[in-house]
Amino acid sequence: MKSHLKVLVAHKEVAESRRIGIRVIVDESGASRSAVERLLNNTIKNVPLDDLARLCAWVPCQIGDLLKLEEVAN
Repeated sequence: MKSHLKVLVAHKEVAESRRIGIRVIVDESGASRSAVERLLNNTIKNVPLDDLARLCAWVPCQIGDLLKLEEVAN
């Protein structure tokens, strides 16, 4: 899985003409800081579904816009 949260946040920054840091994402979305950090840094092992739902509502986007399945090396 690869997270596209960083790209989605960059688009939101441009659309809203403001800088959006981790604290803003956490405060406005209600998602946990650890989930946001893992998604921004692409170190995803697991993320609670409620955090994903909150982030999708905040961006706004669909889950498939936020997470992309990539090929796994054997």
